[in-house]
Amino acid sequence: MECAAIQDVLVVGKALDGAESERHKHELDRIAAVLSRLAGTGYQVGEQPAEYRCGGEDDCDPDPDCDFDGDGGSSR
Repeated sequence: MECAAIQDVLVVGKALDGAESERHKHELDRIAAVLSRLAGTGYQVGEQPAEYRCGGEDDCDPDPDCDFDGDGGSSR
């Protein structure tokens, strides 16, 4: 709906032709309908959370990408 309002402002400011704005508003209407249907079906982007486990107490590295290796020095 915000895009349609911006188009109205562009038409008033003579930066967009009225007929072209109407064509784009029909496209926006279709996009809004698709998004509304997706929202109504519970569609969501994401994945199920994974459970992470370590092999043992000493085997766990809380941040394997960390530059600090934990022994007082740097891995660089």
